[in-house]
Amino acid sequence: LAHRAGKTLLPELVVDASGHGGVSVEGVFRKLEPCDDPGSIPPEDYETRLFDFLGCGRDVYVIALTYLDRLFQKYPDFTFGHGDVNRWLLTSVILAMKWRTEVCDQYPDEHYAMAGGVTLEEFCSLESQLLVLLGWELH
Repeated sequence: LAHRAGKTLLPELVVDASGHGGVSVEGVFRKLEPCDDPGSIPPEDYETRLFDFLGCGRDVYVIALTYLDRLFQKYPDFTFGHGDVNRWLLTSVILAMKWRTEVCDQYPDEHYAMAGGVTLEEFCSLESQLLVLLGWELH
């Protein structure tokens, strides 16, 4: 994932003529397919979904994986189920993006939740949980 992110351009949020939401990169529209359960998507496909719809650079993905590594170092017994892998990946990527770009309003949280296939309430809860578990240390 980080390898593919090396040459990423920031996607622009758009709605096509049919009313479908998605992103446009260099004029190419990609529809955001609905996702009701991120746990039902294989992690590799979910990573691609995040890559396509968030437009982060390689550094953001490296930082996100660092956050997850810190989490497991701080709480060696911390586990989550197969269905939660993608949710924690989404959360770590968004926190890394917000910290790295220092632009918290690059997209509204609703976009992050939609891209990740979670509700806004669940996204905010996951974000809060990860921040607390990391002791608010994102540097």
